[in-house]
Amino acid sequence: MTHFFILHPGGLGDLVLAAPLLAGLPGRVTIAIREEFGALLPLFPKPPAEWIPLPGNPHTVIGSWPGGAEREAEFARRMGGRPIDVLIDASFRPTWFSPVVQGLAGVPAISVAAAAGRYELPQPERWSLPEEWRVAAVDWLEGQGLTPGEYIVCFPGGAPQALVKRWPAERFVELLRGQERPVLLFGDESEHRLLAELAPMMPGPGAYFAGRPADLALGAALLALGAAYCGNDTGPMHLAQAYRVPGVSFFGGGGEWPHYAPWAPGSIGLVHPLPCFGCRWECCLGRGLCVELLPVAAAAEALREALAAPDSPPAVRAFDTLEPLARQILADAAAVHRATQADRAAGQEVIVGLQRAAEERLTLLAAKHEAAAERGRRLEQWEQRLSALSPPLVRAVQVATGLGAGNIGDELMARAFWKALPGAVTLEVPLFADSAVHRDEYPAQHRYHAVDYSGGEGHIAHWPGLLAGATPVAGDEGLHFPLEFLRTRLRAFTERRIAVDAVGVGVEPLRTAEARALFTEVFGAVRSWTVRSEPSRAALLDLGVAAERVRVGADWSWLYSPQLKEEWARRTWREAGVDLERPLVVVNTVNMQWRHATTAVLAEALDRVADRLGAQLAFLANDYRDGDFFDTAAGGDLAACLRHRLVFAPRLYYSADEAIALLSCAAVTVGQRYHFLVQSVLGGTVPVAIARGAKIAELAGDLGLLSAGTVTELDPSHAAAVCVRAYEEREALRGRLAVRRAALRERAANNFSFLRELEPYASVFASR
Repeated sequence: MTHFFILHPGGLGDLVLAAPLLAGLPGRVTIAIREEFGALLPLFPKPPAEWIPLPGNPHTVIGSWPGGAEREAEFARRMGGRPIDVLIDASFRPTWFSPVVQGLAGVPAISVAAAAGRYELPQPERWSLPEEWRVAAVDWLEGQGLTPGEYIVCFPGGAPQALVKRWPAERFVELLRGQERPVLLFGDESEHRLLAELAPMMPGPGAYFAGRPADLALGAALLALGAAYCGNDTGPMHLAQAYRVPGVSFFGGGGEWPHYAPWAPGSIGLVHPLPCFGCRWECCLGRGLCVELLPVAAAAEALREALAAPDSPPAVRAFDTLEPLARQILADAAAVHRATQADRAAGQEVIVGLQRAAEERLTLLAAKHEAAAERGRRLEQWEQRLSALSPPLVRAVQVATGLGAGNIGDELMARAFWKALPGAVTLEVPLFADSAVHRDEYPAQHRYHAVDYSGGEGHIAHWPGLLAGATPVAGDEGLHFPLEFLRTRLRAFTERRIAVDAVGVGVEPLRTAEARALFTEVFGAVRSWTVRSEPSRAALLDLGVAAERVRVGADWSWLYSPQLKEEWARRTWREAGVDLERPLVVVNTVNMQWRHATTAVLAEALDRVADRLGAQLAFLANDYRDGDFFDTAAGGDLAACLRHRLVFAPRLYYSADEAIALLSCAAVTVGQRYHFLVQSVLGGTVPVAIARGAKIAELAGDLGLLSAGTVTELDPSHAAAVCVRAYEEREALRGRLAVRRAALRERAANNFSFLRELEPYASVFASR
């Protein structure tokens, strides 16, 4: 049997167009593709026998992948483990990686795509849809209020590296808002914000799908069950055509027009030829005029035709709306631009050569850097010896728990902790990169070091460590954080036999043998613990920590004295669209592993609260980070499920004072984050908790908080009733919270009880 090996580094659309190539090969087929598209292969009319993930995308780098040596070695190993009779290079334009693969295969490569731009084989009949994905798609659609075969799929995004190729988003709104059919907005996870913003403007329930690579098969099923599609020239366009879904697509001249023009029945492409076509999206105008000129009226007519005649041959509609003079000016500008680009391409070859020379130079510099680091370590040792001869002065390392990564609660705890420290204690503080956009200054008393998730602060672990605040012992949300995150950081102290003291931390029960083993490995260097509650103390004792090493304090945040920026907060809410004369309910939710678990239920509860109280609903992200895992994405999911409008506070890395001031404007807050609830109390409002793990239950017990339910179990009637009660009884509840807050502030003063007895800190505390 002939063994074919196909190299295919292209995108989603190119992979769909490769389906007939795989179907036509008479033998065993192995294909190498980008890893994110692996979920699509089982849907092919004739899937390959095997697929291998590429080490990366060769279109985005020149010469090699940074840090990709292990993945490259694995790719070479898997290629070398089988005989290859025929090597087919299916790259539209061969990259630097093509000769690398040819060398590994040991046979010449046949290029099938470079000349024609697509495979000169007929596309197979409509792709089949496996029943498991059909069922999954129907379930998903029902959850969004959509019916198979009745909705229009719209993909307004695509090609983040070439934003100029997108038809303007407002045109999609104009095109679709008059449709009788509901609209499902479609894209990948990087387009979550765009889709969430457009969804309320579309007919129907405001549904959108922002899929991850693992969701590709589900996304294909959602496309297959649509009545029609409309969108930019992207991979989903070709995938919709593979399922013979009719529709309209918008083309510009920066890509490979007309190689990717519509090819399936019922598909219509709109294009406006210009003299600058062929620019590869390096536009001489800085904007996609070729796409912007496509008229909405023509798109609407084409969409009606596609729906009316889904079996009609594929068609292309070309337009010409430019005056002759404008066309000539554009032609002249394009000629100059292309000459410039040709010069740049020639220069690129020189740059590649210089890059290789620079890499050799960097290797030499790395060796010199290590020598300099060794000299630095010796200087630090001398500094330690000198400090022993000076008056009481202590330097310590604040162990990284995520400070500067985007979480406002971490900033709140850190500032309270720093304020409580004696002035003679100077800390080495690891900071993540987002600290650069945090809206507060870091105190000059301490020194700061840039780190990332994998580490980077081992060079400062020459002084005793302080594990301050946060919840460093937890496992219900996964082992990667905080246990594995702290493993390498605390190992540096263990290996040097340097003590670490935990001050004012939270501890949650560890329920698995793996988590408990990790605790034993990670926290061996910790000699004393002050924890924020009795349940935290009980959890430590259950893990085998001796009782005499554990004392109860409280969260550092209770020592914080906010400087309320009332006028700034009121102005910020008004500019966001909030009427402060009406009751304001501010919400904070997170996705993490519970994404969508209770979003629709919470939305129903909040809608009832808004109906009952005439309240406005607003959202505050207590974690600045972007991505589906964090608050802003969760807020977008919630907004898509609400009947009432959800106003978003600007997504900024607020200071603790700013976040507390924004919450002080609310009558009631509803939250899933520990410090969002704490900040609500510090701001003088009444929080309603949605329990997320042991720490929220612990906080609710200390404060006597009202609870709406948990992140996995939420009843809309109960949750709404609790929120209404919080509003109606807010004055009495505020008084009760003030008493609890004062008690916790007194308890937090006990966080330093061990340090007052242990060196090197005892002498500093004694001299205060």
